[in-house]
Amino acid sequence: MFKIKSLIVLLVLGLVVPGGFLSAAYNTTTWGPGYRLFFGGVAPEDGGVDGISIDINANTYLHSYIKDVSSLQVTMWPGSEIHLKSLDGKLFETSVATAETVCGDGYSTFDYTTPDTSMTFVINLADGSNCEQVMAPEETVTVPQEINVENLASILKTGLKAVLGQGSLTHFILGNVVESITVESVGSSQAIISLSTPANKNLYLQKDKAKNVDTDADGYRDLRVTLMSTVGGVADLNLEKMEVVKINSVVPGDLIKIAGDSAVYYYGADSQRYVFPNEKVFYGWFDNFDKVITIEAVEMAKLPIAGLVTYRPGVKLVTFTTTKDVYVVSQGGVLRKLKNEEMARNLYGETWNKLVDDISDAFFSSYSFGDDLVELADYNKEAQEVLSPNIGVDKEI
Repeated sequence: MFKIKSLIVLLVLGLVVPGGFLSAAYNTTTWGPGYRLFFGGVAPEDGGVDGISIDINANTYLHSYIKDVSSLQVTMWPGSEIHLKSLDGKLFETSVATAETVCGDGYSTFDYTTPDTSMTFVINLADGSNCEQVMAPEETVTVPQEINVENLASILKTGLKAVLGQGSLTHFILGNVVESITVESVGSSQAIISLSTPANKNLYLQKDKAKNVDTDADGYRDLRVTLMSTVGGVADLNLEKMEVVKINSVVPGDLIKIAGDSAVYYYGADSQRYVFPNEKVFYGWFDNFDKVITIEAVEMAKLPIAGLVTYRPGVKLVTFTTTKDVYVVSQGGVLRKLKNEEMARNLYGETWNKLVDDISDAFFSSYSFGDDLVELADYNKEAQEVLSPNIGVDKEI
């Protein structure tokens, strides 16, 4: 672990941006007019040479961002704003229903200001995805046909395959729900799809990572969607029916236990239970055990164990018993190694070493590892804690 060095006083000057103190605290990235982003995996038009530039059209304030060869993931807090302009007339495709591309004469723009809540979303750019594609002649518009339920496939436990190109639509039955799924956009390793039930439900999918969906809005996830691959602008999806297990007197998000046993579990919306490995992890999420609900052992047995609850982001620093490296915790149990003791002190104060918890090597596989933390601006512990208000959100259950 880091050795304690001399005191370093860090003076942090607040940014003067719209949104007041909250924006100053959380918006660590500022782009002004004249700044340019380059996307090396996107051609200006179909058949063109890869490589386009996107200009910043006005002052942009973000908490953080991740730029890929064909996409830009942004994390925005109240008071954040983003302003983009494409001289190639590119469509800025996102999962945010209120964020749209505005097509001009030979250019396109994308402007978005975060509402009262924070959010993370991805802006996708693609070959041939230009403004002229949305200005199709009137005669090409098709009228949706009535769905013939008798001809629809039912999603069984074994799953249902759906191979769909951008803009493609298909239907299937899930329980008593007739679901329609549309592929909004397809990137190199991601896709955005929309579901008809619940209405206007957009999902941002990453390759090989599943998303759980509550199609009938009863609080329980009943559909698992996995993006298997993206080849030639086609999304290969696997759709699985999730078994819903409802227990009397409890709802997803509750803490549960059985009489005579001290083990406490988190009851997930995926009808599974999650184990707290120790009290240190528990107290990062809850103040006490007052809201733990006791259920019958036979009911508990219906809920499979899905895995461990990991440390809440922003609350503690962690290390493993067989290493001297110290990590911050990000959403989903992603660990990022600190560069040195000075960075630990700047993030967590002079008593940072008292906030370091040891994780047993037995729990190593419950975490994943992101890029090493190089700049202080790449991590804000208060923002990370807000981004994961509960275990369900943190694990994307």
